[in-house]
Amino acid sequence: MENVIRVEEYRPVLDSEGKETNLVTYVKQKSLKDVEQQLREALKSIYLEGGWDCNALEAAEWVSTNSELLEKGEFPNGEPIVVFREGSSEGYLLQVICHDRSTGNIVPVFSVKYLSDEETVWFLVRCIHNAFK
Repeated sequence: MENVIRVEEYRPVLDSEGKETNLVTYVKQKSLKDVEQQLREALKSIYLEGGWDCNALEAAEWVSTNSELLEKGEFPNGEPIVVFREGSSEGYLLQVICHDRSTGNIVPVFSVKYLSDEETVWFLVRCIHNAFK
């Protein structure tokens, strides 16, 4: 997969002459909308074969963002974790959760529902896990 999903913004560190060094410094968390768009682009880049013949975004039943986090606007301050779980009534979910460093809580961020076989969703979980950098 060629897409990378970044949740933090960095800028180059300048030396005493104002030239960029090979170092970077943390600026802030990316906006939740930006990370959601990156996730959607990553899903679009994954082509599903075997009866699907479409990309992973087109195959999704729905994509949902945690509405409480939308109010805050930023991706939580922590590492994204991509997990698999069964849907409450049918299908399977790819979920992006985050261990929020500021609260210590595990926070659900995004959910993507698929009405497909379990193996396909596990494949997508691995792909999206690898996309987060």
